[in-house]
Formats: sequence, C-alpha cells, structure tokens
Amino acid sequence: MKKPLKIAAIAGGVLIALVAVGAVFGLVRFNFSVAVLTCRTNQEIAPGIRTEIEDAASRYADDFFAQRADGLFDGFTPQLRAITNYEALQKIIRATGFKPDSVKDAQIVRVDLIEGVTSGPNTVTCQSSDSLKETRSFAVQPSKRQAYVAIDGHTVNNDMELTFWLDGDQGWKIYGFHLNPATIVGRSVTDFLTQARYERLKGHSFNAVLLFATARQLMYRGPDVQLAGTADIGKEFASLSIPKDLPGKEPVVWQVGDNKYTIVNMSVLGLGGKIYLSVTQYMDSPMSEPDFDRHNKRLIAEIQKRYPEYSQIFAGMIVGAVEKNRTNIFRTLYEIEPSEK
Repeated sequence: MKKPLKIAAIAGGVLIALVAVGAVFGLVRFNFSVAVLTCRTNQEIAPGIRTEIEDAASRYADDFFAQRADGLFDGFTPQLRAITNYEALQKIIRATGFKPDSVKDAQIVRVDLIEGVTSGPNTVTCQSSDSLKETRSFAVQPSKRQAYVAIDGHTVNNDMELTFWLDGDQGWKIYGFHLNPATIVGRSVTDFLTQARYERLKGHSFNAVLLFATARQLMYRGPDVQLAGTADIGKEFASLSIPKDLPGKEPVVWQVGDNKYTIVNMSVLGLGGKIYLSVTQYMDSPMSEPDFDRHNKRLIAEIQKRYPEYSQIFAGMIVGAVEKNRTNIFRTLYEIEPSEK
C-alpha cells in the first residue's frame, strides 16, 4: 500500500476522466429525423458565415475554460436560460475543476451548419466533407440557421471535447453545450473497445464491463449530438453479463463481516499515463483521516479478492470515501507493484 492521498495531492484534471462534467442538457432528445434544406460541414460553409460561428464559439469556450460564468450566461438563448439559471451555470463550471491554464491547445475541429429547419424539435444527420466522412446526428429546432461546433483541448491526462449548439437566428447564441472526455491518457474509444472485447473473451466480465462503459462514455456528446456507432456500442454493452455487485443507477452495498461498503461508483480514471480503477464509497458516520484510510484499504483488499483480474488492465486503485451529503472526500491511492501482475 502507498500512503493515503488527499484529493489535492492528485494531479489536477484527472477527476473528470469518466464524468460528463458540466453537461447542460439541451432542449430535445433523439426521436426522428427531418429533411433539411442544407447541412454543410467545415470547408463547405461560406467563409464569412463560418467565421461568425467560430468567433462566437471561441468566445464561449474561452469563458467556459476560464470559468467566467458571466460571459457564458450572456450568450444563452432565452430557451436555455429557462432551464439553466445563472447559479446552476456557476455550479456546472466550478464542477469541472478547471483553472485558467488547465486546458491547452484548444481548437475548433468541426463546424456543422444546418439551414432551413421549419419544424421541430427533430434530428438531422450530417457527414463531414473530409476524407474521414464522419457522420454525426444533431438535435434541431425550427430556425433558418443553427450550428454545432466541436472544440478539442488537452488537460494533464485527457483530451476533452466541448460542443456548442448555436442559433444563428439569435446572433449565434447558445441553445446548449456539453463537455466530455474524448480520450483518457491517450487511449481512444477504439483502444478501449479492443481491450474490452479481449477481456470478455477471457471471461473477465468485471474488466469488460468497465472498459465497455468507458468506450460508451468517450462516444457520448450529450443529449443533442450522437456519433456514428454509438448505438452499436450500446447494444454490445447491453449484451454483457454484468456482475451483480457493481453499482448502477443505485449504490450497491457490500457487507463483509462487520464492515459495510456502500459503493456509489466504479469507473476508469486516467493519471500519469496510466489507467486506474476509481471507486467511491459513502460513509454512514464521520471518521478521522486515519480511519478513512483504513476503511479504504479494507475495500481495496476486498476488490482484489473478488476480482483479481483487475490487475491485468489497471495500474492500481484510487478509492475515495465521502460522508453522505458532504463534498469532502478522502482518497487512498494503491499502485500495483510489477511483481503483482
């Protein structure tokens, strides 16, 4: 065991690895498609219009990454303000944990301009004009012009994609936006899928479920955007045999002798070029820091006992204990020694 770490001791930015931090849910869900007059992507868009869209999205991205809620909120459409007030936006931005220099080399990687939607809410599908021919589906509202802008940036451990849905009829103001990891310590959706399928073939359902879940998360772009292949990964994930003692929408309780572990989350976390098993548990009563650490270590030992195969894909575990209805969390870092592999 390594010495316990408080959250401040873990490299900045890693805790957004598998959480869609700051998701502002847009106005519609995917239901059915609608014919549109035009759907143009990147170079297909007239230079003047594209510059307007990119300038607006760049301002919003700067405000988001610098945690300037005032500037971002000024860009909200009335429709978005109706479901996300200023106080909620402040909480969303703070939850990212970003500092002014947390995100490096942010750049626009894709712009989709959709024109002539006369009814809605609906969805449309656009294919990029480059050699990749990447297809994305978008939620749309009735509007002469609306656009989606994808902005990629790098944090200490992950690549992030920030997506804006903008309404041209309202001066390219924001209908919705969403932040999501695109890679974790350099590993892509394809990397996680390949490893997940291999672990499934070996009968390692614990590893396979976590890896498939990570691939799904990396594909997710919020409720208003769907990447091609998302549904296929969802079907593959649904076919898995999921261990009953893994948490889902509700926490799961492990009772081991006199020790109770209320596990609310298990996920993949990127740190220092490696992936770790991240576990969060709720505590029923306050504890001192040494007691937190001992409880975390007992849970680590129990996970190792139940799922020894975890060591074949993870560099270790980061287990956190938090008192219910409190934000303070105490984490213990355990790293696997080479001899344990």
